[in-house]
Amino acid sequence: MSVQEIVHRCRRLIGYSIDLGRFRAGWHTPGSQGLTLAAQNLFDNVLVEAASAPGSVREHDSDIGTLDQHRQQWLNNTLALFDAQSQYSLGAPVQWLTDPKTGVQTPRKFGRSIDYRNDQSVGEIKYLWEVGRHQFLVPMAIRVAFQDDDKVRAKLASHLACWLEQNPVGMGIHWCSSLEVGLRLISWSLIHGLLQSGGNREGIFSLDLDAEQLKVHIEAQVAFIAGNYSRYSSANNHLVGELTGVWVACNVFDLGAKGATWKEAAFAELETEAALQTHDDGVNKEQAIYYHLWSLEYFWLAWSVAKRYQQPVSALYEERLVDMYRFLDAMCSSTAAPAQVGDADSGVVCRFNPDVSVSVFDALLEPIGHVLNAQTPQVSCTPVAGSTASLYSKHFWYTQLLQASDTSAIEAIYQKKVAEVGVPDTFETGGYYVLRGHRCRVLFRAGPFGYLATAAHSHADALSITLAIDEHWWLVDPGTYTYHSSGEWRHYFRSTAAHNTLSINNTNQSEITGDFLWSRKTDVQVQCVKRGEWGNVDTAGPQTGFLSSVSALHDGYAEQGVQHQRTVHNDGEKRFELHDLVTLDAGVDACTVQLALHLHPDITLQQLDTHRWRATRQDSAKALLIELPVQFEWTHASGQLQPIAGWYSETYGTKQPSSSLLGHALLTHTHNREPHLYRTSLVVHDIDETAAADGVA
Repeated sequence: MSVQEIVHRCRRLIGYSIDLGRFRAGWHTPGSQGLTLAAQNLFDNVLVEAASAPGSVREHDSDIGTLDQHRQQWLNNTLALFDAQSQYSLGAPVQWLTDPKTGVQTPRKFGRSIDYRNDQSVGEIKYLWEVGRHQFLVPMAIRVAFQDDDKVRAKLASHLACWLEQNPVGMGIHWCSSLEVGLRLISWSLIHGLLQSGGNREGIFSLDLDAEQLKVHIEAQVAFIAGNYSRYSSANNHLVGELTGVWVACNVFDLGAKGATWKEAAFAELETEAALQTHDDGVNKEQAIYYHLWSLEYFWLAWSVAKRYQQPVSALYEERLVDMYRFLDAMCSSTAAPAQVGDADSGVVCRFNPDVSVSVFDALLEPIGHVLNAQTPQVSCTPVAGSTASLYSKHFWYTQLLQASDTSAIEAIYQKKVAEVGVPDTFETGGYYVLRGHRCRVLFRAGPFGYLATAAHSHADALSITLAIDEHWWLVDPGTYTYHSSGEWRHYFRSTAAHNTLSINNTNQSEITGDFLWSRKTDVQVQCVKRGEWGNVDTAGPQTGFLSSVSALHDGYAEQGVQHQRTVHNDGEKRFELHDLVTLDAGVDACTVQLALHLHPDITLQQLDTHRWRATRQDSAKALLIELPVQFEWTHASGQLQPIAGWYSETYGTKQPSSSLLGHALLTHTHNREPHLYRTSLVVHDIDETAAADGVA
């Protein structure tokens, strides 16, 4: 920890003591400071126009379909959080201080004094905080504004009113984290703008609740964040979210001179953080693709609001947005989600659609791509085929934000980069390499470990690969599953053993020292990158042809006297080969090595012999022949608990058995001390070709 951070923490501690004293003296019930409505609405009267359009839902209530199911859940105070299949009761009225998963009631005391990592005190905090972000209220506001649904309006007002009652300023778990406050402010700002778009100028203050009390809470939450920004080792995506919350709220609501100061400072720092937290190739430095998504959405929303309210934006900020979009688009390709590199918590910045199973990646990439490709900004308000999906999509509302804005500058940046490099496959600074074949691709992780001293959301995945066939992931990164609870599971999903790479002596490449903390961190060096053209694997110019070979090594086991180097070869069609080279230092006589390959739960494995397996997927006409190094003893694990192996987590809080191929070997020095070389072959076949290809009838 740096001297500057120590000083900062001391100042925060002093500030905490002062605020605690003020809280006990009653400062948590201040009077309104005169918050007023901003001169310009966040959205125009788009829902007024939509409701009066021919074929609108008001004229076809029977076609609402699945939205009626969500409406009933709203009225019943039930909610799906990360998994659409799991419904949680929020209580009647909503019990904002009770974890809906465990039933644990959190303390009613000074919010910043609560230890949110203590499961006994707060339950599984991710679930309670997800409710406290109020994102599920946003689609309710769309329903109210578009369909004038009195029952949903009453429920929306009731939720907000009881939240104000149960969460006095400064008290309770929802006044603990600046990021959570920022996300709630974004939700309130959207609710306000959506209700205004339905023709009600008073927006959120038109609901049946104490408007003056709500104004106090809005100003107090902005002040809370401004006084408690995440700094130094905590200045990752949390800081970006906090700044975005302040920026959006101070544009949507007029907080006077103080608000203008907060607003100006927030966007200036957002522009700085966009450069600090993003590599020059567009990769977010946290080395977690889901948190790349988080940061991109924060930055994009902030940029959209700046355009909406005619605020200047730097060219560097817009260039970072373009680069971040291009990286995420390359990771997702077509319609598939990206590999689960690093942590993923299944959250979003904004939620307009009540269906939590909607792809969060598609939902964000679509509106950004719409703008960057200079398409007409107007999205039809008229429901398609009797569906209201367009009005509940992020695409629709993010596009509405930019209706009257000049986006030509960012479009020009994007078009220039596309002309230079069409679809990027090499992100050298961030450490991602995409080796593409015919309807298949391998993602190779060979880059820096994580961001800042904690590297909070990184996993020990150096030189790991994932494999997609026909846009479905076959070889996978198993995911995240949990954060604060079940420490054994948290450690497993972050471990080297849970990734498609080598581990030495049953240890991790990097050292885990806390749920969001690493001490020793792995450094990766890329040694060689080769490109080829179809039918010609000779080295070609930069970004031409296909990526044919990448070689890298890491120092994660240097203290044990072992070095791991991996080369990934690609023939540009259907074959990928992994060459793992393990070198032992002169003073090391032997070590144990584990090589793991983890497969998606939808993959079925058939063992062909001691080191060959055939993988198939029910909905695919393809098969994968896996030929593993003969020097290893291979086992198949699925749903194993001792030790943990063979698990996959699709969304936060869920896990299911999957197949893992685990190879173990004892390495000793060779006579002439040459490195140990292990070859793994991955060959994609059509189903009807597989039997001939693998030699099995």
